[in-house]
Amino acid sequence: MKNKLCIIIMFVLASIQGQAQLTVTSGNPVNAIVDSLVGTGVTVSNITYTGNASARGLFSCAGGCNLGIAKGIFLSTGNAGQTPTSPPSDFHSTDLGASGDAQLNMIVSPQQTFDATVLEFDFTPAADSIGFRFVFGSEEYNEFVNAGFNDVFAFYISGPGIVGSKNLALIPSTTIPVSIDNVNNGNSGGVATGPCTNCAYYTDNVANGGGAIFFDGFTHVINAGIAVLPCQTYHMKFAIADVGDGVYDSGVFLEAKSFTSIGNLNMYANGALCTVDTIYACHGDSVILSASNTVGGVTWNNGATTQSIVVTEANITSTGVYQYAVVNLAALCFASSKQVKIIFTTPTATITPLGSTNLCPGGSVDLEANAGNSYLWSTGETTQTITVSTAGTYIVTVYETPTCFASDTISVTVAAP
Repeated sequence: MKNKLCIIIMFVLASIQGQAQLTVTSGNPVNAIVDSLVGTGVTVSNITYTGNASARGLFSCAGGCNLGIAKGIFLSTGNAGQTPTSPPSDFHSTDLGASGDAQLNMIVSPQQTFDATVLEFDFTPAADSIGFRFVFGSEEYNEFVNAGFNDVFAFYISGPGIVGSKNLALIPSTTIPVSIDNVNNGNSGGVATGPCTNCAYYTDNVANGGGAIFFDGFTHVINAGIAVLPCQTYHMKFAIADVGDGVYDSGVFLEAKSFTSIGNLNMYANGALCTVDTIYACHGDSVILSASNTVGGVTWNNGATTQSIVVTEANITSTGVYQYAVVNLAALCFASSKQVKIIFTTPTATITPLGSTNLCPGGSVDLEANAGNSYLWSTGETTQTITVSTAGTYIVTVYETPTCFASDTISVTVAAP
């Protein structure tokens, strides 16, 4: 009975440990790799891959796996499927004998790159931004922090509105590339003892006792993204390589279906980003509606094809609702803005109670303005209702827009005791 109990316990513990592991399959077809990465609002074409087939793969990270991403694609400088569930105490280093990448060479010059893994494709976004999520890890942590050896990776985007190629593999809210020297907690004999360099984004896998991920260190999940022109074609290049030699593996994990372009196109009203569904304007005024930064193919629901339109009471549509779309038939792309309704109005201002009010000694009275978008009382208060306890004349200005408003006055008196 005791032996059976031990076997059962060992089986349960093994099952729990197995659930908290990283699983990688290498050599998957390139189209399957891209299909796993690309999500909503993106159309992909012209897929190419350069590098050893064993350096690419699909991964899943289940249970207590501490990567921060459940599944996705894995691009490595070594064998992507080499005992991926082993602990960080194991050493991962595969010299694939592959060549480097010229664009990555420029980052690490005068050093050279080796074992480059490069995934490229063209894509068409259906909104005005794209984004994706990734984690970078390496066997070079922590021994080679600030030691002049940095495996290199970059996510290059090029296309309309972008000068040259722009690297999206950046530390959030900075222009600093993610790298071993730029994200770490120092190095003292291979131990991360500080000083911190953007270590808020760093996981010391050896110190944390991580048993599911094989890299000695890796970043937290990082969000990458950039503004783009909807329905235009861009080129994306995901590249990683060894530097100086072909050993000490590094890799990037890209979250499945995270490469997306979602949401409505932006619309601007009189130069300001339109965040409301209804715009009020005074009789006799006009509203200038503008599409976001697009190139070609802008069509408004009133038939206009210009970047901006001027809406007046004389030319307003029967519904007062406006929307525009961007269409690229060659790329099978259609994107549209939110709907915005314009209402021309004559502003009014009334205060309740009407006319005047008597105030009991030591008492107070509430004064309420009629509905508007914003309010300004002669007391300086900006709420729709105020409470007063002294006699006097009170004025409220009710705004529909900053230039469309009306005012009303009320007198408050104190009743004789």
